[in-house]
Amino acid sequence: GCTMMGDKFPNIDRISAVRCPTMVIHGTEDSTIPIEHGTSLYASIEEDFKATPFWALGKGHNDMDYNFDPLIERLQLFLQEHMEEYLCKEKKKKKFNLKGVISPSSSKLTP
Repeated sequence: GCTMMGDKFPNIDRISAVRCPTMVIHGTEDSTIPIEHGTSLYASIEEDFKATPFWALGKGHNDMDYNFDPLIERLQLFLQEHMEEYLCKEKKKKKFNLKGVISPSSSKLTP
């Protein structure tokens, strides 16, 4: 990808350097940043770090809030899947203090 001149967010130029699970979230009706930017960004993520994207059907640029259940559910799945992997790696390194993990049945941290 290539960033357009004047773009403050050159994500497409930087995504190849990302080395962690990455989930793209983009509204299909975004008139500020077209969906093609999101799909191009997703296509540019290294396969080992691609998480299932969330294409918010019928949503625009800033109209997904914390009450948007489909997004919350997808974020919970993403965090459960990838935090478990991360916590296992960190526990093996013995650098991570397991004071709280995401509960599979809720979005709250549990002590």
